[in-house]
Amino acid sequence: MTPSTGRLLFLTAASLGALTLAACQHTGGASQDPDQANTHVQAAMQDYIESHTIDGVTHYYDAVEGRMLNLTYDYLHDGVKKKGQYYVSCADFKDQFGRTLDLDYFVIEADGSYRVTQGLLHKIDGEKRKYDLNAQ
Repeated sequence: MTPSTGRLLFLTAASLGALTLAACQHTGGASQDPDQANTHVQAAMQDYIESHTIDGVTHYYDAVEGRMLNLTYDYLHDGVKKKGQYYVSCADFKDQFGRTLDLDYFVIEADGSYRVTQGLLHKIDGEKRKYDLNAQ
């Protein structure tokens, strides 16, 4: 590989990395009405899900079951709730066993952009898993 080819590959890889990071956040104004915030929260979630999907599958490790799940995206739920510093909304997926999984996504607004911090498995086939955002 020539030095110029190496630089080109490095710049291409760096550009792709920046695009992936940008896809996980959505820019919006800090002081806006709740409907606008909900729109930005859901856009950030959609971007996050898309950026973590490979060939139509989102790979998710379920620590309770102790195995990887291969998730196929179904849809975003309409509602957005504010829990402490987080906006929380859900998305439904199907796993490789045909079960419906509801993942809650935690979104923080900072410096005018909305960023997903993580997704957490909340329900399998309608059966809730307990978690507490206030636990220390």
